[in-house]
Amino acid sequence: MYEIFSELNLDELVSSINDEVIEWRRYLHENPELSFQEENTAQFVYDKLKSFGDLEISRPTKTSIVARLIGDHPGKVLAIRADMDALPIHEENKIEFRSKKDGIMHACGH
Repeated sequence: MYEIFSELNLDELVSSINDEVIEWRRYLHENPELSFQEENTAQFVYDKLKSFGDLEISRPTKTSIVARLIGDHPGKVLAIRADMDALPIHEENKIEFRSKKDGIMHACGH
């Protein structure tokens, strides 16, 4: 889906996927799930990562995903971890992508 990029076209790549990434964030914000209940969220993330290609993806639990990008050369390893759970808080925002689940929202700020 996404080509390997160089510094020369990084801005172009970011611009080309900006709207899509905003859609993903808004979908996730509208559909929060509490800790250890993030099965739909995990599936959403799994499906998006799968569409990238060139990743080894596994589901150690129903609410987690591990994706590995393995390069052609040995070297240092970078690990990135992200939380997906929401909090048991009623969202009072009036934004169009506010939580669709009463009493649950992504309010962590990250």
